[in-house]
Amino acid sequence: MHRIVLIFFFTLLSKAISIQAHNGAVAQIAPISGIVVDGDLSDWPNDLPRYAIVRTEYGDIPQDTTDFQASFRAGFDVSDRLFFIAVEVRDDDLISDRVGPYQDGCEVVLDVTHANELDLVQLFLLHGDTPVRQLPRETVADWSLVDFAVQSTSNGYVYEWQ
Repeated sequence: MHRIVLIFFFTLLSKAISIQAHNGAVAQIAPISGIVVDGDLSDWPNDLPRYAIVRTEYGDIPQDTTDFQASFRAGFDVSDRLFFIAVEVRDDDLISDRVGPYQDGCEVVLDVTHANELDLVQLFLLHGDTPVRQLPRETVADWSLVDFAVQSTSNGYVYEWQ
């Protein structure tokens, strides 16, 4: 059984196209437009790079890609100055019938200043499709800054964030 909590540490610098976390990994943010945050990724460009998510924060360690496989794509709408993340998860053991942190979810951590000060970090966490407001770090995410959608699929979930 897996409790999927996915962590992203992103740094968005001005109009830069790259994002980089403290671990040195780099992902490309492509310019996009016309994205509607509804959990349906058909409006996302097919040629955006997909980046594998290889670490689950909680639950059993995935055995292989038939057990758990996830990826994300990222884009930036230049005209509206909006950052988008799409997360696709395939999991052989979907857990949606529990409450709170004992169900599948998705976590996004934004560190736009790339500072080591926790009070500048915004952490957005979903338990199922419920936003969590009480956070383990001494900060409270400003959910008015975020739009999100969750869709269940036959073998996983799609999370879409703006």
